[in-house]
Amino acid sequence: MDYALVSFASLPGLYEEDIIDSLRVYGVLSLTPKNLYSHPHSALAAFAANGFGLCSNYTDVTACEEEESEMPEHWVYTLEYTNTSLDARLSRMSVASLEYEAYDTEHTLPSFDLGYAAFESRPDKDRYWAEVTVFLSRLPRTFQHEGPITILSLLGDGTVSPKFSDIEFQKDVSISDECGPRVRRVAPSSGY
Repeated sequence: MDYALVSFASLPGLYEEDIIDSLRVYGVLSLTPKNLYSHPHSALAAFAANGFGLCSNYTDVTACEEEESEMPEHWVYTLEYTNTSLDARLSRMSVASLEYEAYDTEHTLPSFDLGYAAFESRPDKDRYWAEVTVFLSRLPRTFQHEGPITILSLLGDGTVSPKFSDIEFQKDVSISDECGPRVRRVAPSSGY
């Protein structure tokens, strides 16, 4: 029997039960490690995949717990840009097995009108990019967070678009000048 741990976007109406059901359809069992209570949202998975919030010796539980208590907190702004949606999530993270802010829509902002497929159907391409820029600035400006955003995490194949990379929204929000590491998952270009 095969096992899988699946990360998924934090979208309204998409629940862990849906992920588990889809695994069952393919005969795959859900894998949830001891220190992870459920399948992680993609923001937390990217945080861990880029080396944040992980113990240096995960086999020693006591040492790992001590190390976790010393891990710095980060405000992480995750942007997922795909064919069908543009999603923003603002989270406080420290340990890869725990996301401090609850998975709720208060810190998540999805747009199903701004996925990159919408770009092709828009007669005014400049207006599309202006709407994307406003959208990207909205969540950090409206949600009160303590301190600057220290990690900008870009997910989804749309983030490799040169036009998306050129957006200057960071000047409008409280992203740290150093911005810590710029986390980015590289994916094939969609050719737009």
